[in-house]
Amino acid sequence: MNATNPTRDLSPIDQVNMHIRAGKPLIWITTQEERRTMNHVMALLTTSERHKSRPIYHWAVSTGLGPIAVDETTRAYRIDPDGESDRIDCEDTLIKIATDGESAQEPRGQEGFYILKDPHPYMDDPATARALKDCLVGLPGKRRTLIVIAPALGNMPEEIKRMIAVVDWPLPTAAELRALLDSYILRLREKKSHIPIHLDESEQDRMARALLGLAAWQAESVLNLAIVAFERLDIGALGFVIDQKAQTIKASGLAEFMPVGSLPPLGGMPNLKTYQARKAKSFTKRAADFGIAPPRGTVLVGPQGVGKSHGAKTFGQNWELPILRLDVGRLFGRHVGESEENTRAALALAEAVAPCVLWLDEIDKVLAQSGGETDGGTSTRVFGTLLVWLAEHTSPVYVVATANWIKHLPPELFRKGRFDSVFFVDLPTAQERREIWSIHIARKNRAAGDFDLDALVEASKNNTGAEIEIAVNEALENAFFEDSELTTEHMIAAILGMSKLADNSPETIQVLRTWAKEIGSSDATATETVTDDDAGLVFADLGQSLADV
Repeated sequence: MNATNPTRDLSPIDQVNMHIRAGKPLIWITTQEERRTMNHVMALLTTSERHKSRPIYHWAVSTGLGPIAVDETTRAYRIDPDGESDRIDCEDTLIKIATDGESAQEPRGQEGFYILKDPHPYMDDPATARALKDCLVGLPGKRRTLIVIAPALGNMPEEIKRMIAVVDWPLPTAAELRALLDSYILRLREKKSHIPIHLDESEQDRMARALLGLAAWQAESVLNLAIVAFERLDIGALGFVIDQKAQTIKASGLAEFMPVGSLPPLGGMPNLKTYQARKAKSFTKRAADFGIAPPRGTVLVGPQGVGKSHGAKTFGQNWELPILRLDVGRLFGRHVGESEENTRAALALAEAVAPCVLWLDEIDKVLAQSGGETDGGTSTRVFGTLLVWLAEHTSPVYVVATANWIKHLPPELFRKGRFDSVFFVDLPTAQERREIWSIHIARKNRAAGDFDLDALVEASKNNTGAEIEIAVNEALENAFFEDSELTTEHMIAAILGMSKLADNSPETIQVLRTWAKEIGSSDATATETVTDDDAGLVFADLGQSLADV
């Protein structure tokens, strides 16, 4: 057990049990899976010798407050079996619980567990918050315990947050999803369904891993969709399942799931490619047995358009790991506490999807306001949540953060233990521009050798990779409208005719270069040459090891 935080090694339901035994008056479980969480809580309360003698009550805004009946033999439960619930709101429910059954003869009042579902929208009401505080102050020692099951804490006053026990209920693990899949297949077979099922043991493991990052009910929904789409359940549905998961995660508004797939070659950045090949070995079982700590992450800093986003994606491609792209700007919500809840939910999602690459896109956006002067300290709290997680998480999540500007990147972000490396991505060198021109010409189904690459490299001095890509597209369009074939002259005209970043913001680029030297960052665009073929040989050898993580 962890010596400094004994709850870290406990399962969520064991944490709940620990807080009950410690006499906590309120245990607030944050979860996206109400049914699964409720089943675990009820199993604890109805089977533990310490708890099963106490009656259980249930409240929801749709049902009011009423008893839960438990079958003594099967331990199955029913909410409000006789329809005797009091149709009272959240505030009145808390007032009732605070003094339930108390009298001069019975000062301790009624014993019991009170399970409240989704009271979080009412936490910004002063009367409701006061009623909750009365419970927290008055219930200790009276064997009345509140257990909240809700997706968030809501706009709860800070002084109340400090008085409660919060248990974060994670999304299902690979083992739990495998059990869910086994149960799902068993139910299909028991129904004598006409749906063919052809999954061997290893394929069932792959299918379960493909569902990582989904709640149990979402996983079942995706499996249902796969059966409707294919009229069978076999490994051929794996790609469909992954696509549906990506859509589900994107719909959450917090992140974008990018499965392992092919990317266009990365032009330049030879040192970054070398680093990726070297660090990939740290994921293997052999490295763990040797005592190597899993790698934690990389920061890519540089001007806009130099390829930082593409570089971030190659971590996932080369290591054969999915990418979870987190736009930190989308974490911020309108309501008090919503931004912090979004941050915790997004990080929990990354841990559920692991092993994966978590791409923090344009992290400087959130840090630009982290002084907290204009948003009541929300940015500071979000940043603080990120920093703590970066330092303490133990899941196989490799974090790649990209940033365009360094003014708001504080020194604590680069403290050892949060990131392994910082790479400065400068304007491409001549050799890198040659690679970039060749890549984009090839993507237009032309042979790079048919063009004067020396002239293109010279014409694009101090241009970014993004500007070269735009020039190729513009040149191709001009050639089409001229009813001619694409020529070197078309591309030179396009690149010379555009306004480039190096001319518009030379001071910004110089500030970035100076900063990079001062902090001792690595140079992604150094002159050392590593070809894609060389790096590919290393990654190919590591593919199976990473798949087994």
